[in-house]
Amino acid sequence: MGQDLHSAFVRAGIPAPSMALRALIGGPCDDLSYVDLIAELGITMAPVMEEQGVISRGEIDPATFRENMLAEVQRLVHEDEPVSFLNTPLTKWGVSGRIDGVRTSPIGLFLFWPGASSWRPGAGSRPIS
Repeated sequence: MGQDLHSAFVRAGIPAPSMALRALIGGPCDDLSYVDLIAELGITMAPVMEEQGVISRGEIDPATFRENMLAEVQRLVHEDEPVSFLNTPLTKWGVSGRIDGVRTSPIGLFLFWPGASSWRPGAGSRPIS
């Protein structure tokens, strides 16, 4: 029912509920924050889950639960990895000697800092006409 709950209460003549909507906001580099969020929820809810018989007493140890959960997620990702990129095609680059500041890297000319942003016209270079 979710977001329609308020209008359902009003239509039924029941006082409107107090409602809130919350969301975890993160980016691609925050994927593991979801593991932390779920682990924290498990730790917080452990006493209620024990009371309801969902888990046995002591099954969730707050001191190690987060690390164990992260290890399990990493194991599952490793087992289900769809592809491993073990081969990078060889690329050869040619750069004029009239350009100064060119540095190389095992990952190429452009995929590291400062890359091409450090390139400058060499001494004695003049515009091509």
